[in-house]
Amino acid sequence: MKKNDINLAKQYNNFNESFSASVASDNNISRQAFYQSLQFNLKEKTLLDLACGDGQDLKEYQKRGAKCFGIDSSEKLIETAINSNPEVECVVGDMRKLPYKNESFDIVVSKYAIGTVENIDEVFVEVSRVLKSGGVFAFLTTHPMRLFMEQKESSRDYFMQKNVSLNVFGGKFTIVEPSHTFNEFFSQKYLEHFNVTLFSEHYDPQSANFPGREIYPDFFILVANKK
Repeated sequence: MKKNDINLAKQYNNFNESFSASVASDNNISRQAFYQSLQFNLKEKTLLDLACGDGQDLKEYQKRGAKCFGIDSSEKLIETAINSNPEVECVVGDMRKLPYKNESFDIVVSKYAIGTVENIDEVFVEVSRVLKSGGVFAFLTTHPMRLFMEQKESSRDYFMQKNVSLNVFGGKFTIVEPSHTFNEFFSQKYLEHFNVTLFSEHYDPQSANFPGREIYPDFFILVANKK
């Protein structure tokens, strides 16, 4: 594990059941925004949910007709995903070393996972490898502005990667993510492999409930096709 990589499995194993319950009951603005960004046909497409968590999103993708697969680093979340989606092949694994053959999928989707590793390019390379030519790669991630604004140091540094604690679901949970710049998400490696078709930034009003919270983007969505 690299210096700023987060032990995601341990982080989410620690509050698996309560976190899943909050996700299920929450008026999840990011989830709805992501679903709306998937303006393409999923019917009979092979789809990989990268960091599928407890599998709640898999239900939506199956409803749209996709043949789904899921992978996550958390053993407990994968156990929950399998129990709620017994027809889907869900496995424990690392998104930087995907256990799939080249060009296995028509679509790769991911929410709040791509930015949790120190070197995002490692994920981009793996996603490109397992995607078919022309396949869709859509992800949602914490906005770099939020990770900058919520650094606890008195002197913040946008360009220095730091692990940042974020309050989520109205402060019910604290998660930790490494900060990133936009350059990292639109890196040369990413642009070598993908053509961008959609980029959108989003503010979540629920986050404004935190004391001293100014208005800035909470997450962004990026959709692209493999070259």
